[in-house]
Amino acid sequence: MAPTYHAGCRAAGSTGSARSLARGRKTTQDVIDQYPMNYVVRRAQDKDLDSLVSFAVAEAREAEGDERDPSIVRRGVEAGLSNRAVAMYWVVESNQGEVVASTSVVREWSDWHAQDYWWIQSMYVVPGHRGRGLVEMMIGVLSAEARNSGAADLRLYVHTRNKRAIEAYRRCGFIDSPYAIMSKHLKNLE
Repeated sequence: MAPTYHAGCRAAGSTGSARSLARGRKTTQDVIDQYPMNYVVRRAQDKDLDSLVSFAVAEAREAEGDERDPSIVRRGVEAGLSNRAVAMYWVVESNQGEVVASTSVVREWSDWHAQDYWWIQSMYVVPGHRGRGLVEMMIGVLSAEARNSGAADLRLYVHTRNKRAIEAYRRCGFIDSPYAIMSKHLKNLE
C-alpha cells in the first residue's frame, strides 16, 4: 500500500527525519512536514478517477484555452492509474476528505545518465484552494519521490502563455532549460 503523507505530522510507521537527514536525504514525509496545513498527499487510486478527469479537462481549458473530450481524457487517466509505467498520479485531500489538487508524472529513460527523468505532466489545484502552498507541497513530494527513486531530474513543460504557472514553478526552483520542446502530430488529435 502506498504511503499517505499528512501535512504537519508524521505518517504512521514513517522513519524519523534525523535518520534520513543523517543519510543526507529527505524522505517524502520530511518534505510534507514543512507545510503546517490540513492536507493529505497520497498516491491516486481508482476512486479518484472522476476528480482526475475533471481536473485534466479544467487544466486544459484554463492553461491553454483548449476544450478536451472527457471520454478521451478518462481513457488516458485510466491507462495511467492501471499502469505506473504509463503515468503516476498523486492527489491532495483537504481535511474534509475532498480531493482538491492533483499531479501526474511520466518517466523518460536517459541513456546518457542511465537514469529516468521525471516529467510533471499535469498539475491542478481547485480554485478555492489556490494560494495555500499546494503546488509547492506537490512539487516537494514529487522531488523527494523522484530523488529517492534515483531519477536524474524533475522536469516539466508549461504553455508559454501560462504566466501564473511559470512563476509558481520558478518559486519552486525550476529554471529555464536550454532545450526547446518540439512536436510532430502523427494524427488529428481530438
